[in-house]
Amino acid sequence: MNTTPSIVELLDAIRDHLAVFELPQPFIVEVCREALRRDGHVSVHVDGYDGLPGVASSLLAWTDTLSAATVQLWRPHNSAQVHVHVIGHLTDGTRVCVWSGTQYSPTVANVVGMEPGERRQLPVGVLREWAGVR
Repeated sequence: MNTTPSIVELLDAIRDHLAVFELPQPFIVEVCREALRRDGHVSVHVDGYDGLPGVASSLLAWTDTLSAATVQLWRPHNSAQVHVHVIGHLTDGTRVCVWSGTQYSPTVANVVGMEPGERRQLPVGVLREWAGVR
């Protein structure tokens, strides 16, 4: 029996999540069905035009609706940006990565000294700090 979720099931999962929770609307939604691993995931790109506080606020809204949420920073090679990823699970267990990019700033706490290509795990509380939420 194949337990790999279908593309339609993954799309339904993200659609249902968006219908239930008031969240910043995605800019791009990508679904990936991984037959060899017998799972799939959804990647959601949210708007990053408001700088780090806006990115953090959008991602924080999503984080509050996911289980087992973690935060990861990635500074792409040859880029003046840093990508912030929130990885967790929707209420039905579907894996999701919600992310956005913003300008790299070497003065922002937890970003200081990031080299191109580097990834860092951060506590979810850092999003609250960046968003100005206490």
